Amino acid sequence: MRMRIFLFLVLALLPLTLWGCGRGSGTPPPPPPEPPDQLVAQWVAVATAGKDHLDVPKGAELVQKLVAQGPEKLVPILDVLANKDADPYEKVMVVMTTMPALSQFHEQKLIELTAPGVDSISRADAAHLLGSLQQRRLGTEKGLARMNELQADPDAHVRNASILIMELAGQPEAVAKAIELWPNPDTTPDQRISIVLNMPQRAVLQNTKIFAEAVLDTKLSADARKRAIQDLGMVGDATVLDALKKCAETETDPVLKDMAQAAAEAVDSRVKQGLTAVPIETKNLPPPPPGAVSSQSAPVPAPAAGS
Repeated sequence: MRMRIFLFLVLALLPLTLWGCGRGSGTPPPPPPEPPDQLVAQWVAVATAGKDHLDVPKGAELVQKLVAQGPEKLVPILDVLANKDADPYEKVMVVMTTMPALSQFHEQKLIELTAPGVDSISRADAAHLLGSLQQRRLGTEKGLARMNELQADPDAHVRNASILIMELAGQPEAVAKAIELWPNPDTTPDQRISIVLNMPQRAVLQNTKIFAEAVLDTKLSADARKRAIQDLGMVGDATVLDALKKCAETETDPVLKDMAQAAAEAVDSRVKQGLTAVPIETKNLPPPPPGAVSSQSAPVPAPAAGS
């Protein structure tokens, strides 16, 4: 009898014991989010570490923590652009770290930051961000109208930044203006890099001359020259053969050298066979879904000369 009572008590208490063990070994609750002002302070510390020590991934991580608490929490970071005394590379960090986190909520703020009374660097950076919303299909008609105005802005730095980001967005008028920008002697290597990298694929065939010049321009980044070589290998004709062959002969970068050789052989083969590249038709393709980011990444506008 006593044994039965003992077993009954053990079986009765076992679920309570296991329940207590389960609670004790459970996953602790996540820590509360860091206060926004602390996150902003950490971001400022990262952004002001100097151009040779910019930690973009860390800055982007802090931005993501901010927007996770609400889109309005990102406004203090955007306000850096309103500070005319802020370091130009701190403003570049604003662009590099906030672009993926921006939403339509921020459009009006960016429009205000492109106003004539704001300094040139800040206006160009704000235009870049405003245009990125259009490129990601997150902008409104009001934002688009402002970008169209900025493409004719009296300030060349602002004007060119607006043209180049809208070139990436695929706006035909901006693509045409970017092409006009290429031969201008005042166009910088950074801007030429953007012209090449931002060129919509459908426009390459009509602008192989630009890409042929880019292949041999050692002032351009390797990424820009790689794109030029690859695209000419796919759609180039006899007019680009000399540039590709010269690159294959004189290039010191072994990767670019091999790419140029392969592209030249591809073009030469098409020429001998009488094959002609056909423009890529995109007008019947559906637009990318909201929030989609282009496979190309928009180069951030460089600080104005002398800054």
